[in-house]
Amino acid sequence: ENTDTETPAEEKAEKRTFGCVVFSSTAQSSQREASAFTEYVEARGDEAIVLYAEGDLQKMLDSVDDLISREVDGIIMQMVTSEPPVTMFEELKNAGIPLALIDGAATNTTEEDGYVLSEVISYNYGAGVQAAEDLYARSNGETINCLVMERPDSESGQDRCDGFMETIEKYDNLVLLEHNSTVTDNAEQELELASSWIQKYDDIGAIFSFHDVGAMACVQALKAEGRLEGVYVYGVDGNSDAMESIQGGELTGTVLQQQRAMATEAITDIYNYLDGKELGHEYHRELDTVLITEDNIEEYINY
Repeated sequence: ENTDTETPAEEKAEKRTFGCVVFSSTAQSSQREASAFTEYVEARGDEAIVLYAEGDLQKMLDSVDDLISREVDGIIMQMVTSEPPVTMFEELKNAGIPLALIDGAATNTTEEDGYVLSEVISYNYGAGVQAAEDLYARSNGETINCLVMERPDSESGQDRCDGFMETIEKYDNLVLLEHNSTVTDNAEQELELASSWIQKYDDIGAIFSFHDVGAMACVQALKAEGRLEGVYVYGVDGNSDAMESIQGGELTGTVLQQQRAMATEAITDIYNYLDGKELGHEYHRELDTVLITEDNIEEYINY
């Protein structure tokens, strides 16, 4: 009996290829998603392809076309818009390639359409709530004047700010001075906004930013005027520079989105679907965020 040729043939037939399209090659959130996806796929002896949309819709669509041409077995995607052209979904469905969405839901298609297998996002509203509750706990009942750096053109960013603002409304001692946004999502403009607030208000007790870049700009502006001490500053994302700033006693907190878990859950769904297994959960899921402060920074510094 010669069984030597059986195993290689089986292995060859088993190997599959999966694609991952993420928002940007420079965003830490995208890097975490891409690396968790790659680790998961390669641990199963399969091939992982990561493509970056660089925040551009056309690049995102080109990436999908590229993966279709490579005849991948499945795709997970962090979209650059919540309303991509429906033709993108149709192309994937026609090609028989299952799609799972991460870190952003599609508002122009539903589970019933059958274009998307599942979507897993952060509970963004909860990120603002967590920061506001932490601020209240630190306030000891003293009046704290708050500023909010928001992002009205980003659904997830605005959800975070709404969570913060609606939570501080419950507490008489937490006072909202102003909520405002920059023209574009840009660190330089965010520094200008923070600097203008410092000139405008004599008593700033706390600042919440929809993301860490804005929070770090606020820290920088406060430091430049010698006013950082005693001001609580919160961001969202769990970026490495924000984590280091917390360790250095400057930034108060950052709310981490579980990007690695999102990617892992999405690619698990693809595998289960291809293997004929039940997903075992709802089509749309929201993962809780994690507030990181000086109390638990050591647990998350290498996330």
